[in-house]
Amino acid sequence: MKKTIFITLLTIAICATAAYSQKQNQPFEKTNADAQKIIQFMTDWANLSNRHDVATLDKMLPADLVITFQDGEVQTKDEYIAALKKNPNNFAIKDFDQKVDLYNDDVAIIRARYEVTVGEIKAEFRYTTTFLKRKGRWEPIAFHSSPLVKK
Repeated sequence: MKKTIFITLLTIAICATAAYSQKQNQPFEKTNADAQKIIQFMTDWANLSNRHDVATLDKMLPADLVITFQDGEVQTKDEYIAALKKNPNNFAIKDFDQKVDLYNDDVAIIRARYEVTVGEIKAEFRYTTTFLKRKGRWEPIAFHSSPLVKK
């Protein structure tokens, strides 16, 4: 119950911050250093997950990260890392079409498409990740993934 209340409050706070900051939105530019740091973070996250490098991910991901998957499952950072340890060796993630929206100097949203491969099986998804700048460093606080709907 406490976890549900916390996640609900966190979501409301993020939405309110993003809505309030909409006027401050800076369009993504390939030369924007903050946007590049966020894209690099997500690329590193995927690459470390592909290598099952849980030690580095444990240091890299913040303790309060909330991950929501397409089926509604919610995981903490620790639960994500524990699940990653169980993934098969031929599990791979690849990101595409990353776009970053920066709000003020301390909130960012990245949207992208990604592909998960396990052996010959492939699935495509979209994700949205919310970042906060803490002590000068961009950290993801919320990740949400949904299957890509093909028309």
